[in-house]
Formats: sequence, structure tokens, C-alpha cells
Amino acid sequence: MMALPRWLTPFIGPLIALGIGSLGTGFFFWLAGRRLKAEKAEVAAKELLERIARIERSQAIVDKVVEPFWTAAQRKLVDELTHFHTPELDRLMEHVLEGTLTAPEDVDRLAAMLAERATSLDHRISPSERDAALILPAVIRKAYAESQDILNPETPAGALKIIREQAPNGDQQ
Repeated sequence: MMALPRWLTPFIGPLIALGIGSLGTGFFFWLAGRRLKAEKAEVAAKELLERIARIERSQAIVDKVVEPFWTAAQRKLVDELTHFHTPELDRLMEHVLEGTLTAPEDVDRLAAMLAERATSLDHRISPSERDAALILPAVIRKAYAESQDILNPETPAGALKIIREQAPNGDQQ
């Protein structure tokens, strides 16, 4: 093995210390950089989670107040037609709003009762109510078709919807 020159011997210790110090400093900064990146990633993840939570809250509100167009029209017409009517018509109207009017005899009975309402000369039935009774069967068919479109994944997201008004107490109007 080759011996080091004598004049270099006093520099070996400080050079080794400098090298070790440089490695230590480099390692410290490397760790600090990793910690900083981890903190930034943690903050970004927290911000994303908060943003997702805000979007979910907004979506929950929208889901409460956004209703398909024909379903909203159907609801307005049913509201117009439920006043002093027979309990049978009111029961059928409830089924219409719930989307459970599926029995053919109920559908036929509702159509007959609405036709009677549209042509009745009873002074308690307003012209507006007669019009509602006349167009409700067509609107029910449109609302049903619309509900099937909503269930279809190929239906575009921009399908026409309207926003129901909410009273200050949270009830829908």
C-alpha cells in the first residue's frame, strides 16, 4: 500500500470531517425536503377531502330540489286536481305521485275519472281544473318515459330539469 505524503497528513482529518459533515448536511436537507413534500401532500389531500365533502353537501341539496321536468308538471297537475274529490281519485293521485300506479285497472279507472272531471259541469270544478284533468294522462305518460330515461345510463346528463321552490321552513311548494 502506498503511504500518503507527510504534508497531506494534517489535512486528512479535517477532509474526512468535512466529507462527513457534507453528507450529514445533504442527508438533513434531503429529509427536510421529503418532510416538506409529505406535508404539502397531506395538506393537498386534506383540501381535496374538504372539497369533496362540500361537493357532496351541495349535491345532496341539489338532489332535494331538482326534479325532472315532466315529474314536476305531473305534481303540479295532481296538486290542482286534489281538492274535494272522491277518496278513490285522491288515492289514485297518490299512486301517481309515488310512481306506483301500475295496475291496468287502476290506470283505466283514473283515465275514466279524469275524463269525467274534464267534462263535468259541476260549478265547483274550475276551468283550470278541467284543463288539468284533460292533460294529466298525457303528462303521466311523459313522466313515466322520463323516469325510464333517467334510469338509462346512456341518457345525457343535461336532461331538462327544473328546480322546485322551497318555503323558508324547508317544505317544497
